[in-house]
Amino acid sequence: MARIDAYFQYLIESGGSDLHLSEGAPPKVRIHGSITAIPDQPRLAGDDFKDLLAEICDAEAFQSYLKSGDLDFAYEMNEDSRFRCNYLQQKNGLAAVFRLIPTEIASLEDLNIPTVVKEFGHMRSGLVLVTGPTGSGK
Repeated sequence: MARIDAYFQYLIESGGSDLHLSEGAPPKVRIHGSITAIPDQPRLAGDDFKDLLAEICDAEAFQSYLKSGDLDFAYEMNEDSRFRCNYLQQKNGLAAVFRLIPTEIASLEDLNIPTVVKEFGHMRSGLVLVTGPTGSGK
């Protein structure tokens, strides 16, 4: 099990959507739009933080990230937990943001979508745009 999985587990158990890791800061989670530090966790720093990030991605891709400052990939902690991962560089060093990806697709009824929307899939022409801010469930 990767060391970062403990942070992912906390994210899931707390009902959060995102995990934020940044060099020089403790790990943080976004819960209902608010970002808070994970209790009793030290600041992430140095080679230990770099090793934490390297542990869950391909070695070649990680080396590319260290050179370019950007890396996007998916990580599956177990068959019930997937994450969209974005590694980036900030002025204070390495950083990463992880978004929990739902493993089950909600039905239109569960999402309270009007029934007319169901018919959009049967249209023979036209353009349908589904838009909204990040995290709105598009």
